[in-house]
Amino acid sequence: TTGNGKEYLATSVVANDQELDLSDFENGLECVLRFPEFLPDGIFQRLVSTCAAQGGDDEHCIAKRSATVSYGHFYVAFLWEENRIRIMLQDDMEDGPEHIKTLV
Repeated sequence: TTGNGKEYLATSVVANDQELDLSDFENGLECVLRFPEFLPDGIFQRLVSTCAAQGGDDEHCIAKRSATVSYGHFYVAFLWEENRIRIMLQDDMEDGPEHIKTLV
């Protein structure tokens, strides 16, 4: 937090490499971003930061390879696995496909 009250999310410096509990997202909609050979540096962090900035809520849990971002009435989970990023919505989400389209 700066002196004027602004907050910044620096996902690239997150030291927490513990995976978050994403069991609430197991039966929900999922979008997978696959990269053929490798995941370019910083893509996961930029995606999480951008979505957190759009979320407008402060209830985010961020780890090195997983994150949950609050959008007020619902949460979105992100999971970095090898050469892909999984974006998952809670299983009770209404208008899930529309929300995924907006995120990606």
